[in-house]
Amino acid sequence: TSIFHNAISNIKTPKFDSGSFSRYFDLDAWDKGARDTFPFLIVPKASKSEKNRGLEGLEKKIGGGMQGTMDKSLKTGSGNERNNLMKNIHPTCKPLKLMRYLITMITRQGDLILDPFVGSGTTCIACKQLDRRYIGIDISEEYCEIARKRL
Repeated sequence: TSIFHNAISNIKTPKFDSGSFSRYFDLDAWDKGARDTFPFLIVPKASKSEKNRGLEGLEKKIGGGMQGTMDKSLKTGSGNERNNLMKNIHPTCKPLKLMRYLITMITRQGDLILDPFVGSGTTCIACKQLDRRYIGIDISEEYCEIARKRL
């Protein structure tokens, strides 16, 4: 059993959210006490247009976590095959609104933010928009290229 069992089983997503994977991040549903301290915020996952902004010149590839696997027909939770082509192949591109919210909560203008797993660069984009300095690092050259182009 998990110590978070009761909290997790009580989480409710918006009625318009359907499918096998939730499309929303609920920032404080895990802790009722957080609602007294922080404003309630539900953030939709990044849209395709948000994920691909700045990537117009990139070639589409199989993405979403399937790169590097031998069997491209691995199933998602819905039973559909993962063989869709996309420009931003990072499997967990965060919503810009979520990263702006978090950065605003814990930093001030001019602060330096380190993102050692920059991925598709959403944290760095939010830093740029909020007048924060940033350093983004990733082991994947492909992800670094995506992050640079999105910036």
